[in-house]
Amino acid sequence: MMNDKILKILVVEDAAIAAKMAVMVLEAKGCKVDIAVTGQEALEKSKNYYDLILLDIGLPDIEGYEVAKEIRGRQDKTSQVPIVALTAHDDPDTQEKWKEAGIDSGIAKPFTIAKCEKLLRTYLKSR
Repeated sequence: MMNDKILKILVVEDAAIAAKMAVMVLEAKGCKVDIAVTGQEALEKSKNYYDLILLDIGLPDIEGYEVAKEIRGRQDKTSQVPIVALTAHDDPDTQEKWKEAGIDSGIAKPFTIAKCEKLLRTYLKSR
């Protein structure tokens, strides 16, 4: 793994199969992965340090955009974690909403090994 550091990633995904796929792919790349299935759970878990948060936008309780805004509104080091939307919608309007919420970018589902490798290279090379 990069710099021989184990990367901690929070996957926020309410769809069990999509969450399981993301965990399998990330763990295969040597990452330690935690899962949150609701926005509220994501807000609680994100108070801990993570190298990256993969955030589904369509959560059952709080929309992913609101979760991202709340994380970005914190005044501590957890507010600076890269947040990447894990979504089925990747169009210009959606990308504008990501920016407004403080989401760094997005990855279209399904989350594959190739997408994982690109994500890790892009966001975690210096962590």
